[in-house]
Amino acid sequence: TVVECVTYSLAFIAGLIIFVPEGLTSLGPISTGLAGFMLIFGSLIREIGECLVLILVIRPFDIDDCVVVSGKRLIVVEITMLTTRFLNSNGEVVRIRNAHIFADKDGVVNLSHSKNLECGVEIDLLAADSTPEVLGNLEDFVQQYCANQEDSWVPGQCGKATVIAGGCSGILVQMLEPGIVRWRFRVVHRLNFDHVGKVRRDCSVLLTCLLEHATRTLGLKLGKAQRVVQSA
Repeated sequence: TVVECVTYSLAFIAGLIIFVPEGLTSLGPISTGLAGFMLIFGSLIREIGECLVLILVIRPFDIDDCVVVSGKRLIVVEITMLTTRFLNSNGEVVRIRNAHIFADKDGVVNLSHSKNLECGVEIDLLAADSTPEVLGNLEDFVQQYCANQEDSWVPGQCGKATVIAGGCSGILVQMLEPGIVRWRFRVVHRLNFDHVGKVRRDCSVLLTCLLEHATRTLGLKLGKAQRVVQSA
Protein backbone atom coordinates (compact mmCIF):
# COMPACT_ATOMS: atom_id res chain seq x y z
CA THR A 1 0.00 0.00 0.00
CA VAL A 2 0.96 3.64 -0.26
CA VAL A 3 1.25 3.88 3.50
CA GLU A 4 3.59 0.90 3.60
CA CYS A 5 5.74 2.32 0.79
CA VAL A 6 6.07 5.65 2.58
CA THR A 7 6.76 3.89 5.87
CA TYR A 8 9.50 1.68 4.42
CA SER A 9 11.03 4.61 2.56
CA LEU A 10 11.20 6.67 5.73
CA ALA A 11 12.62 3.69 7.59
CA PHE A 12 15.31 3.27 4.91
CA ILE A 13 16.26 6.94 5.01
CA ALA A 14 16.23 6.95 8.82
CA GLY A 15 18.44 3.87 8.76
CA LEU A 16 20.95 5.70 6.60
CA ILE A 17 20.97 8.63 9.00
CA ILE A 18 21.27 6.47 12.12
CA PHE A 19 23.60 3.72 10.99
CA VAL A 20 25.34 4.82 7.76
CA PRO A 21 25.51 8.62 7.52
CA GLU A 22 28.06 8.36 4.73
CA GLY A 23 25.54 6.30 2.76
CA LEU A 24 23.83 9.53 1.68
CA THR A 25 26.71 10.23 -0.71
CA SER A 26 25.90 7.00 -2.57
CA LEU A 27 22.57 8.38 -3.78
CA GLY A 28 24.20 10.25 -6.66
CA PRO A 29 22.92 13.59 -8.05
CA ILE A 30 20.04 13.84 -5.64
CA SER A 31 22.33 13.67 -2.63
CA THR A 32 22.58 17.47 -2.32
CA GLY A 33 18.82 17.98 -2.31
CA LEU A 34 18.36 15.03 -0.02
CA ALA A 35 21.01 16.38 2.33
CA GLY A 36 19.11 19.67 2.53
CA PHE A 37 15.91 17.79 3.18
CA MET A 38 17.61 15.84 5.94
CA LEU A 39 18.97 19.02 7.43
CA ILE A 40 15.43 20.27 7.90
CA PHE A 41 13.59 17.05 8.70
CA GLY A 42 16.44 14.79 9.85
CA SER A 43 15.56 14.77 13.55
CA LEU A 44 11.91 14.00 12.80
CA ILE A 45 12.84 11.17 10.44
CA ARG A 46 15.30 9.80 12.98
CA GLU A 47 12.54 9.78 15.59
CA ILE A 48 10.15 8.09 13.16
CA GLY A 49 12.80 5.50 12.39
CA GLU A 50 13.38 4.77 16.08
CA CYS A 51 9.63 4.53 16.64
CA LEU A 52 9.22 2.10 13.74
CA VAL A 53 12.04 -0.06 15.05
CA LEU A 54 10.38 -0.09 18.47
CA ILE A 55 6.82 -0.93 17.43
CA LEU A 56 7.52 -3.12 14.36
CA VAL A 57 10.78 -4.90 15.18
CA ILE A 58 11.38 -4.92 18.93
CA ARG A 59 7.68 -4.94 19.90
CA PRO A 60 8.25 -4.87 23.67
CA PHE A 61 4.55 -4.73 24.52
CA ASP A 62 0.99 -5.10 23.25
CA ILE A 63 -2.31 -3.52 24.24
CA ASP A 64 -3.32 -4.34 27.87
CA ASP A 65 0.18 -5.52 28.83
CA CYS A 66 1.46 -4.56 32.28
CA VAL A 67 4.93 -3.06 31.87
CA VAL A 68 7.57 -1.13 33.79
CA VAL A 69 8.87 1.95 31.94
CA SER A 70 11.35 4.34 33.61
CA GLY A 71 10.73 2.59 36.92
CA LYS A 72 6.94 3.02 36.81
CA ARG A 73 4.37 0.24 36.45
CA LEU A 74 1.92 1.03 33.65
CA ILE A 75 -0.83 -0.61 31.59
CA VAL A 76 -0.61 -0.21 27.80
CA VAL A 77 -3.77 1.48 26.46
CA GLU A 78 -2.94 2.61 22.92
CA ILE A 79 0.07 2.35 20.58
CA THR A 80 0.58 4.86 17.77
CA MET A 81 3.55 5.56 15.51
CA LEU A 82 5.06 8.32 17.66
CA THR A 83 3.60 7.80 21.13
CA THR A 84 2.13 5.17 23.41
CA ARG A 85 -0.61 5.84 25.95
CA PHE A 86 -0.48 4.11 29.33
CA LEU A 87 -2.64 3.95 32.43
CA ASN A 88 -0.78 4.42 35.71
CA SER A 89 -1.68 3.07 39.17
CA ASN A 90 -3.74 6.21 39.90
CA GLY A 91 -5.95 5.67 36.86
CA GLU A 92 -4.31 8.57 34.99
CA VAL A 93 -3.52 8.40 31.28
CA VAL A 94 0.20 8.87 30.60
CA ARG A 95 1.53 9.53 27.08
CA ILE A 96 5.20 8.66 26.41
CA ARG A 97 7.05 9.21 23.14
CA ASN A 98 8.16 5.95 21.56
CA ALA A 99 11.56 7.50 20.82
CA HIS A 100 12.01 8.04 24.56
CA ILE A 101 11.15 4.39 25.24
CA PHE A 102 13.56 3.33 22.46
CA ALA A 103 16.38 5.37 24.00
CA ASP A 104 15.71 4.42 27.63
CA LYS A 105 18.83 2.64 28.92
CA ASP A 106 16.75 0.62 31.40
CA GLY A 107 14.53 -0.72 28.63
CA VAL A 108 11.02 -2.09 29.13
CA VAL A 109 10.10 -4.81 31.62
CA ASN A 110 7.00 -6.63 30.38
CA LEU A 111 5.39 -8.20 33.41
CA SER A 112 2.61 -9.73 31.32
CA HIS A 113 5.17 -11.77 29.37
CA SER A 114 6.90 -12.94 32.54
CA LYS A 115 6.27 -16.56 33.38
CA ASN A 116 5.46 -16.28 37.09
CA LEU A 117 4.11 -13.58 39.39
CA GLU A 118 5.89 -13.00 42.67
CA CYS A 119 3.66 -11.88 45.53
CA GLY A 120 3.34 -12.40 49.26
CA VAL A 121 1.11 -12.51 52.31
CA GLU A 122 1.71 -10.35 55.37
CA ILE A 123 0.66 -10.91 58.96
CA ASP A 124 1.25 -8.89 62.12
CA LEU A 125 2.55 -10.85 65.11
CA LEU A 126 3.25 -9.85 68.66
CA ALA A 127 6.94 -9.21 69.17
CA ALA A 128 6.95 -11.86 71.91
CA ASP A 129 5.69 -14.44 69.39
CA SER A 130 8.25 -13.53 66.72
CA THR A 131 10.65 -16.30 67.62
CA PRO A 132 12.68 -18.48 65.24
CA GLU A 133 10.56 -21.48 66.22
CA VAL A 134 7.25 -19.75 65.43
CA LEU A 135 8.52 -18.21 62.19
CA GLY A 136 10.01 -21.52 61.12
CA ASN A 137 6.66 -23.21 61.72
CA LEU A 138 4.82 -20.57 59.66
CA GLU A 139 7.35 -20.79 56.83
CA ASP A 140 6.98 -24.58 56.79
CA PHE A 141 3.20 -24.20 56.61
CA VAL A 142 3.39 -21.88 53.60
CA GLN A 143 5.91 -24.15 51.87
CA GLN A 144 3.77 -27.24 52.47
CA TYR A 145 0.61 -25.44 51.36
CA CYS A 146 2.23 -24.44 48.06
CA ALA A 147 3.69 -27.92 47.57
CA ASN A 148 0.21 -29.44 47.96
CA GLN A 149 -1.09 -27.07 45.24
CA GLU A 150 1.81 -27.13 42.82
CA ASP A 151 -0.54 -26.56 39.87
CA SER A 152 -0.94 -22.99 41.17
CA TRP A 153 2.30 -22.33 43.06
CA VAL A 154 6.03 -22.83 42.51
CA PRO A 155 6.84 -24.85 45.66
CA GLY A 156 10.60 -24.34 45.83
CA GLN A 157 10.19 -20.55 45.79
CA CYS A 158 7.50 -20.14 48.44
CA GLY A 159 7.49 -19.59 52.19
CA LYS A 160 10.53 -17.46 53.01
CA ALA A 161 10.00 -14.36 55.16
CA THR A 162 11.55 -11.26 53.54
CA VAL A 163 12.44 -7.75 54.67
CA ILE A 164 10.22 -4.70 54.15
CA ALA A 165 12.13 -2.19 56.29
CA GLY A 166 14.57 -2.59 59.16
CA GLY A 167 15.74 -5.80 60.72
CA CYS A 168 18.49 -8.03 59.36
CA SER A 169 19.17 -11.43 57.83
CA GLY A 170 15.95 -11.29 55.78
CA ILE A 171 13.80 -12.16 58.80
CA LEU A 172 12.66 -9.21 60.92
CA VAL A 173 10.42 -7.04 58.78
CA GLN A 174 8.95 -3.91 60.33
CA MET A 175 8.02 -2.70 63.81
CA LEU A 176 4.65 -1.05 63.17
CA GLU A 177 3.82 -0.09 66.74
CA PRO A 178 5.07 -1.12 70.18
CA GLY A 179 4.82 -4.89 70.49
CA ILE A 180 3.74 -5.56 66.86
CA VAL A 181 5.99 -6.93 64.10
CA ARG A 182 4.98 -7.39 60.45
CA TRP A 183 6.12 -10.45 58.54
CA ARG A 184 5.90 -11.07 54.81
CA PHE A 185 5.97 -14.59 53.37
CA ARG A 186 7.09 -14.77 49.76
CA VAL A 187 5.09 -16.89 47.33
CA VAL A 188 5.41 -17.33 43.56
CA HIS A 189 2.34 -18.12 41.44
CA ARG A 190 2.56 -19.99 38.16
CA LEU A 191 0.40 -17.36 36.43
CA ASN A 192 1.54 -13.84 35.54
CA PHE A 193 0.09 -10.32 35.42
CA ASP A 194 -2.38 -11.32 32.70
CA HIS A 195 -4.20 -13.27 35.43
CA VAL A 196 -3.68 -10.94 38.38
CA GLY A 197 -7.27 -11.39 39.60
CA LYS A 198 -6.87 -15.16 39.87
CA VAL A 199 -3.49 -14.74 41.58
CA ARG A 200 -4.92 -12.35 44.19
CA ARG A 201 -7.80 -14.73 44.91
CA ASP A 202 -5.38 -17.63 45.42
CA CYS A 203 -3.23 -15.44 47.67
CA SER A 204 -6.28 -14.48 49.72
CA VAL A 205 -7.14 -18.15 50.25
CA LEU A 206 -3.55 -18.84 51.29
CA LEU A 207 -3.63 -15.90 53.71
CA THR A 208 -6.87 -17.17 55.27
CA CYS A 209 -5.36 -20.64 55.77
CA LEU A 210 -2.17 -19.15 57.24
CA LEU A 211 -4.16 -17.02 59.69
CA GLU A 212 -6.22 -20.01 60.74
CA HIS A 213 -3.06 -22.05 61.30
CA ALA A 214 -1.45 -19.23 63.30
CA THR A 215 -4.45 -18.61 65.57
CA ARG A 216 -6.01 -22.05 66.00
CA THR A 217 -3.04 -24.39 65.70
CA LEU A 218 -0.33 -22.22 67.25
CA GLY A 219 -2.60 -20.08 69.44
CA LEU A 220 -1.00 -16.82 68.33
CA LYS A 221 -2.51 -13.37 68.78
CA LEU A 222 -2.35 -11.26 65.65
CA GLY A 223 -2.33 -7.55 64.93
CA LYS A 224 -5.07 -5.80 62.99
CA ALA A 225 -3.48 -5.65 59.52
CA GLN A 226 -3.18 -8.77 57.39
CA ARG A 227 -2.92 -8.39 53.62
CA VAL A 228 -1.87 -9.70 50.22
CA VAL A 229 0.92 -7.86 48.37
CA GLN A 230 2.42 -8.26 44.90
CA SER A 231 5.89 -7.49 43.65
CA ALA A 232 6.74 -4.44 41.65
